[in-house]
Amino acid sequence: MDQGQLEAVVILSEELHFANAARRLGISQPALSQKLHKLEADLGVSLFSRSQRRVRLTEAGKLFLVQARAALYEIERAIRTARNAAKGQIGSLSIGFVENASQNVLPKAVSAFRNKYPDVDLRLSEMISTELFEKLLTERIDMALMRPVKTDPSLETQLVLSESYVAALPVDHPLTSQAAVRISDLAAYPLIMAAGAKATYLRSQFMSHFARRGYEMSVGQEVNQLPAIIGLVSSGVGYALLPESSVTMSALDVEYRPLADPDAPSADLIVAWRSGATNPIIKPFADCLPIPKRGDYA
Repeated sequence: MDQGQLEAVVILSEELHFANAARRLGISQPALSQKLHKLEADLGVSLFSRSQRRVRLTEAGKLFLVQARAALYEIERAIRTARNAAKGQIGSLSIGFVENASQNVLPKAVSAFRNKYPDVDLRLSEMISTELFEKLLTERIDMALMRPVKTDPSLETQLVLSESYVAALPVDHPLTSQAAVRISDLAAYPLIMAAGAKATYLRSQFMSHFARRGYEMSVGQEVNQLPAIIGLVSSGVGYALLPESSVTMSALDVEYRPLADPDAPSADLIVAWRSGATNPIIKPFADCLPIPKRGDYA
C-alpha cells in the first residue's frame, strides 16, 4: 500500500466516476483501475462496487476511506514537519551562556528569535566559559555565549560583543573623585572577584596588565555571583573589575569609573558552535545576535 493508492481511493470516493477521478489524479483511467485492483487484491476486500452505470463504495470501502484520509493527513503533516525542521522553523536548540550574557545580548536575541520562530524549543543553561567549552565539544549543547578562554579547530566562533571594563567602587572611595582610574591607582586596594574557574577569563586578561606596571592583583574576596560582588563593593570591602554592561545593575553606595589605561583589556563575548553541526536552527539564532560594537550593551 502506498500514498498513490490511498489518494486514488479518496479521489474516486469523491467523484464516483473513473474518468473524472483519473483526470484529477493526472493519470489514465486504466492506470487508476490497476491501482485499485492491486490495493483490493492486497487487502482481500472490495472497496468499490462497479457497474456500467454506477461506482459506489462498499461498506468496507466506507470504513477504509476514513482511515485513508487520516493516513494521508499524517503523511502530509510529516512532510510539512520535515520541511519546517530543515528550515529551522521547528525543533529544539540548547544554548549555554555565561552570566554576563544575560545582562546584555541574550534577552534581545531570545526575544527576536521567538518572534520569528515561535515553535522552536529554546533550552537555556547558565554555566562558566570553561564548562561551556567542554559541553560544546562533547555535543551536550548546540551553542554557547561565552568568553574566549580556549580555542579548538572543531569550533566555529563569532564575536558578539566587545565592551570596556569599569571599576566598581564604594561610593566613599577616594578614587571616585576621579573621572577615570588607572590600574596603578587600583593596585593598592583589594580586588573582589569570582572564585576559581569562573574568574579564569578576568585573571588571564588582568594579571599581565598589572604585572607590566610592576603590581600584583591583590585579591581580597572571592564570591561567585555578580550581585554578591556588587554587594561587597557597596559595603566597602574592595573594588571590582566588571564589564561595562554591569553598570545596568544599579546598587546603592556603588559608583563606576572607566579605566584610564589606553591598553586596558576588553571583555569579549563570543558565540560558538561545532563546525559541521547539523542542527538547522543554529544559524537562525546566530542571525538574531547583535553586530559587534564596543560598548553597545544598553
